[in-house]
Amino acid sequence: MTLYWMSGQIDSWKIRIALEEKQLQGYKSIMIIRSDYIDKNDNFWKDNEYGIIPSLRIQDITLNGVLPALLFLETSIPSLLPEFSPEEKALVLQRAFESLKFQRICSEDLIDYFFSLDNFNPLFVDRELREKREENLFFELIRWNDYITQNSMDSIAYTSFTLADILFFPDLALAVRFGLSLDYFSHLNNYYETLSKRPSIHKTWPYHWLHTTHTYSWLSNITRFCKLYEKQLESTSNISIHQNMDDNIELLTESFEETKSPI
Repeated sequence: MTLYWMSGQIDSWKIRIALEEKQLQGYKSIMIIRSDYIDKNDNFWKDNEYGIIPSLRIQDITLNGVLPALLFLETSIPSLLPEFSPEEKALVLQRAFESLKFQRICSEDLIDYFFSLDNFNPLFVDRELREKREENLFFELIRWNDYITQNSMDSIAYTSFTLADILFFPDLALAVRFGLSLDYFSHLNNYYETLSKRPSIHKTWPYHWLHTTHTYSWLSNITRFCKLYEKQLESTSNISIHQNMDDNIELLTESFEETKSPI
């Protein structure tokens, strides 16, 4: 078995965590800096004409991208889904694929947006767009914080670590690396601290994250929504955050439009 992967790429990290959880150590591990640096005759390009990373090879099978690889591993070597309850298995799969929305809202809409700016210059930031996307992330974090209260502190969808955690945790860790504070989201904070120490995650933690002093503050503004949100919740005591999220999103949006200040 061979894995082509990239340090710091979240999809690569997810597959490496899964391989550790399934105790599939000893595979050939090839870390790639950039796919366009790879010779066109290299085996990396076999059945991978688009140069997708990560790419997992198992004998004559090629699996390009995180979802095909994870689903193939799970169907071949089960261990990351509840075995005896269809309802619990369905919930884990639901959370696993919901995590793709979190990835879009956090990584694609915000982090990738900042990367796209010329020299990361804040002068080029569309303030209205940034505010809207930060607001979306704030409410998405509330949603996931609420999910954890329904389970244990080390799982997002079940009483133990599952496929859903493999898909969700690395994106949460990326958000923290880019300045997100979890102080307001106490359950997510406990979840993050607990899983950071899990052997499969700790062992595969992105190498350059451990060996760089560079820090980011791109997501540090998210918690500025907290006080405004709490104010809107004063009239909804004894009602679950999750059940009333849509109503409060509307309330917050209206108030924020009246009180927002330049970034």
